[in-house]
Amino acid sequence: MQWQTVLYLPKLFSLVDSQTVTRNEQSVTVERYQAERGITPNNQHITVILDHYNQLVSYNNSAFIAQGAIPDRDEATSIALHTF
Repeated sequence: MQWQTVLYLPKLFSLVDSQTVTRNEQSVTVERYQAERGITPNNQHITVILDHYNQLVSYNNSAFIAQGAIPDRDEATSIALHTF
């Protein structure tokens, strides 16, 4: 089954990057979908990870518009340290 038939991909999004990498000693394909061509950290995108059988391993939907401000580096570090 193609993951696009069961998971959300915004209409204007298209594949902008595809790389084969090793994760947990397994070869996987990491695909990034977004509306804009250039890859910018923290922009709206969807990341999909597929195994060598083209089966979905992971789906990360960051296509939403964030409602709050992103914390600065010091605050993010503090939150992370408190969480862990």
